[in-house]
Amino acid sequence: MEELAFSGALSLLKNFKLEATYEGEYLNFDMDWAIGESGAVSFDLNQDEPIEIIVDDLFPDNPTYDLGGGVIISQDFHFDIKWNWIRGEETGERGYFKINEDTNEPNFDWIGITFKYTPSGYDEPQYGVEVGGYDVGIIVWMEWYWVNYFPWLKIWWYTHISGDFYLHLLWQGDWYYNVDE
Repeated sequence: MEELAFSGALSLLKNFKLEATYEGEYLNFDMDWAIGESGAVSFDLNQDEPIEIIVDDLFPDNPTYDLGGGVIISQDFHFDIKWNWIRGEETGERGYFKINEDTNEPNFDWIGITFKYTPSGYDEPQYGVEVGGYDVGIIVWMEWYWVNYFPWLKIWWYTHISGDFYLHLLWQGDWYYNVDE
């Protein structure tokens, strides 16, 4: 398959399911969506090997700055997002926005970013930082409702980012690994 293109407009999608298998790679995509109301998207990607997306240098023509990084997407990747864009009621249905409510497994085997600075007169970078993590999972949800006796929204927020994170610091040409403080 060399080229594939889609176009069109969509205002309602109920119980949409797409499953594909190609040379041992498996993709599962589920979706419910009504524009302006509630909806959900679920995406599963199962493959033999993780997917690596690595960027070595975003400024290849700039000798002063070096920015790179990447992500390794888990071979069994799951992502879901749900929303209900309503005002919400204290004793009834609440509005919400949720990411990865249906999983507690890491989505990424590795994710990281590196920035280095080489001042004029130096051949090697003198300052920089490398931040990243292994086995990274992200869960976010927010619920809300309108408080009838006060003119404001009541909001609950939850974020959980799991993984084994690191911070390396380049200072005056020397790298300091696993900086904790």
